[in-house]
This record gives sequence, C-alpha cells and structure tokens, in this order.
Amino acid sequence: MNPFEYYSGQLSAKEAQANALQKQINGLSTLRLVTGCALLLAVYFAFARDTTIYWGLAIAAFVAFMYTVKRHGAFKDRHKLLLLNIKLLNDELQTLEGDHTAFLAGKELVDASHPYSYDLDIFGDGSVFQMLCRSVTHSGYKALAQLLQHPYAAGEEIRQRQEVVKELAANPDLLQTFRVAGAAGEEGVKDREHILSWMQLEDKFIDKKLLHIAAVIIPILSLTFFILSVLRGTIHSGLVWMFVINWTFGIIYSKDIKRNHVLVGRSAKLIDKYESLLHIIAGNVFHTELLQRCNAIAKTSAVEIAQFRKLVNLFDSRANNMVGPLMNSFFLFDIYCLLKLEKWRAQNRQLLSEAFDYVDIFDVHTSLGTYAFNHPANVYPAVNAQQTAITAIDLKHPLISAATAVGNSATIGVNERFYLLTGANMTGKSTFIRTIGSNLVLAYIGVPVPAVSFTVPLVKIYTAIRITDSVQDDVSYFKAELNRLQRIMHAIKDEEQPYLILLDEPLRGTNSTDKQKGTRSVVERLIARNAIGIVATHDTGLCDLEQTHKGKISNYHFESRVEQDHLDFDYKLKQGCSTSNNATMLMRLMDII
Repeated sequence: MNPFEYYSGQLSAKEAQANALQKQINGLSTLRLVTGCALLLAVYFAFARDTTIYWGLAIAAFVAFMYTVKRHGAFKDRHKLLLLNIKLLNDELQTLEGDHTAFLAGKELVDASHPYSYDLDIFGDGSVFQMLCRSVTHSGYKALAQLLQHPYAAGEEIRQRQEVVKELAANPDLLQTFRVAGAAGEEGVKDREHILSWMQLEDKFIDKKLLHIAAVIIPILSLTFFILSVLRGTIHSGLVWMFVINWTFGIIYSKDIKRNHVLVGRSAKLIDKYESLLHIIAGNVFHTELLQRCNAIAKTSAVEIAQFRKLVNLFDSRANNMVGPLMNSFFLFDIYCLLKLEKWRAQNRQLLSEAFDYVDIFDVHTSLGTYAFNHPANVYPAVNAQQTAITAIDLKHPLISAATAVGNSATIGVNERFYLLTGANMTGKSTFIRTIGSNLVLAYIGVPVPAVSFTVPLVKIYTAIRITDSVQDDVSYFKAELNRLQRIMHAIKDEEQPYLILLDEPLRGTNSTDKQKGTRSVVERLIARNAIGIVATHDTGLCDLEQTHKGKISNYHFESRVEQDHLDFDYKLKQGCSTSNNATMLMRLMDII
C-alpha cells in the first residue's frame, strides 16, 4: 500500500466528513435556539394561563431542547476527533517529505555520555526518535526512548519484533485509529504514577463493618427525613442530625479522603484514555504472539477497567462545588466511593498495572509500525548471531530523504576487522559512520532500513564522533576525547561480547604528531579486542596500518573532485587511501582566502 496515496485518500475522506458534520452542527445550533425559545414561550404561557395544553407543550419543548443539546454535544465531539484525525494525516504527509517537526523530538533525552545515542542523532531535533515517535501515552514515549537506548536482544527476539512490526504496518487503519484515540485523551504527567501508587495502598475502609452499614443506612435516613421535611413544610430535626453525622464522618476520615482523591480521583481522564485504547486493541484480531497477548490482556481487563472508570468519575464528582458538598452533607458520598474503590482494588490489584504495561507495549509498536508503513521500500535486516560481521548493500542514512540519500555497500568484519576511512572534508566520512550506526540501532529494534539488503551481527555499539567540552565541569575538549576513549577501552575488555566501534577523527584535540601516534595506538589496541568498526581520519599517514596488520585493517576513502570552479562530491565509498585534499579549495570558493 502506497503511504502517500493512503494518507491523501484518508485526508480527503475525513475532510468531507468534517464538512458534512459541520453543516449538521450548524443546523443543530439553529434547532437548539428554536427549541430553547419555544421552551421559554411554552413555560411563560403555562404559568400565565395555567392550562394543561401549555404545560404539555412546555414538556415537549423541554424534551426537544435537551435532545438537540445532547446531539449537538455528540456531534461536536465527533467533529473534534475528525479535526484531530485530519491533523495527524497532514503530519504524516509532511513526514513523507522528510519534515518530522510535527513529532516529539525527545530533546530532554539527549545524553552526551551515552555509548552512542548522542553521536548517532538518536534524540533531539531532526533525530531518529523524532522520525519514529508516534507515542500517545507518556509511558509509551519513555518506553520507546528506552528501546532506542537499550535495543540489544537475541536474534530470535529481533525477528519476533520484526514480525510484530510487519503485522501492524499492514494495518494502517488500526494505527491511525489508535493514535487518534490516544491523542484525543488527556493525561497528566503524574497521573499514572498516582494511580499505581494508589493501587499499592493498604485497604483501610473495606474491613470496617460500621462504615458499610452507615453507607447504606444514612442515605436512606437522609432521604426519608427530606421527604418528611417537604410534607411538613419545615426542616425535620432528623435531617439536621444527618447533616451533622455526615460531616462528622467526613472530618474523621478527611485525610484519607483527600489522599485517595489526589491519587485516583483526579486521574479520571487517564482511565478514560486507557479504556479507549484497550477497547481498540481488544477489537482486533492479531497473529503474532506479542500482539495476541496485548489483545488477551485488553479483553480480560476491559470490563473491570470500565467499572473502575465509572467509580473514579463518580468519586471525582466530589470536586464539583454543587454536587460534592450536597452529596457529602446527606449521603456519606466520599465514604461510599472509597468503599467501592477499595473493593475494586482488592479484586484487581495487579490487573491495572498489567493493562497499562500492555497498552504501552502496543503504543511503542504503533510507532515502529507507522515507520515501517511509511517506508515500504525499506528492507528488514537479517540477523546473523554466528558471525561478527556487517554486510550492507546500498545502505542509506535513515534521516536523509530517499530522493537525495546516496547508498553505500560495506562488509565490515568479513575481509577485515576495521575500516581505516580517509578522505577530504565534506566527502561523507562522518555521514557514512552514522549510517552504519543508526541503521544498526533500527535493525535491533525491529524496523526495516533503507537498503537493498542488510545483515547484522549481535554487537554492542560504542562511538566517539561528536565530542563536547564543558567549562562548567572544567573539562577541555581533549580531556573529553580521552574520557570517551577511556570508556570505550574499558567497555571492550569483555572478550565474550563483540563490539562495533565507530570513531571519527580521534585525538583531533592535539597536535598532528601526537594525533598520529595516539590514533595508531588506539587502532592497534582495538584490533586486539573482540571488535569490528570504522576509524575515520584525515591523516593518510596511518594508511600503512593496512600493510602492518593485514587481514585486520583495510583502507577505504571518500573523494572530492575539482570541476572547474567548484568541488564535486559523489559520496561513494572506495577502496584504498585518499589522495586528495580540498580545504584550501573550499576556503577559496567561500572567499575566505
């Protein structure tokens, strides 16, 4: 299915529905005004002439008015969902053109100390995360980030992830429905934390028989005394006692009531949201094991969570300045709600957390499935757990538009352990390194990559590409480089675990002599470990490493060509050591010299 055609077709259909619904809303607005005026007139004449016919007309007008109000509200809600759907469709059409700015970038997740995420642009503006993220829950957002930070898995688990992604990518209607429902629901940052904290509280009310009896008897007595007060025309003393007793209970248990309301009563919208998402998951048939588990959990929890949602909404109504004080003055409302909530909690203590977790799992895979659907030309990598080698044919950088990205082929770990990558400025060395690293992360999380084929080993990734100093921490640029290299060298001491090491211009913070000597030592230490990778450098003097370490290091390079008054870059990887320089030419073209 072509994603552009799908989103365009859906957009046209939803816009037509939204326009038609807006006309109905306008009509209902007019009808609501008419029935409202009719109601006022009927009530006026009913009081003025006190005849049965006018009272009948008033009742009929009231019913008609309430019907139009209800229908108008329902249509407005449907219209809001359609507008949200239209926005999300436009966002997807925008991302197909390479613009991912409509989606969350995960700026707060940028971490220069992470083994690879900072160097490979995993988080931040224009990042892999922004390209992938379609999360509609706070915890799903965090889970997707964690997957990108820690994507490592056994080969079979990666293949299972791929099957899940394939199944979801084949059902874009489900992906869109889930995202619209999630985006329409409200969720406070702390809501889930509060709910789960409440689930672990000790039951304080459920075993108190006096409260159970009072919760039944007091509302009956209050209603009885209220009726007697109406019949007598004066307030019955019993009603006053009910008021005193209700507020006495309220004061005694006020701390517990407030605590419960803070944790659960204010999270009613979160429960509404998750219930909607569970219904969507429960209403579909799946074939992969993980999605079947999500479906089973959704089905078994849907009824209980619907009941919980009703109880939470009821308890939250205490915050209404009209309803809360009245109900708590005569019907022991807060105590009644807490008894019901504690009973539900005792019966479903693990259910809610499990249901939340599986919604989050589905949420994460919705992001991955949407990415796969949006990139039908991408291929699913093959996992080779038996070898430590990367084999790529026409592999492209995932963040560069397919129309402009240049693919390259590589066999790192097949004929040699490390590529020594040389080349002039701006020829594509850093982009190639990031292409290998970022696509390996995508391969591990189970999504297809922009390549003709891509076979990956199970390795841990360490990079040193983008180094930052820190005045605040009194860390110079060179010291920051050394710190990064030290972490890498300490990490790869484990001989059982294979690694992929990606270094771009190591030791650039020192003089050329030290740089060449130090880089040579770093490379020689790397090839003595259980590692494969790429070391990019401008220093062609290091190219003799290919001869001194045959079968372990090979020279590769990128070139630029001088074409009359400009430089031409083909960004294609070539064997051998670079022989060209372009810094002077670039400065001349930019009128620097």
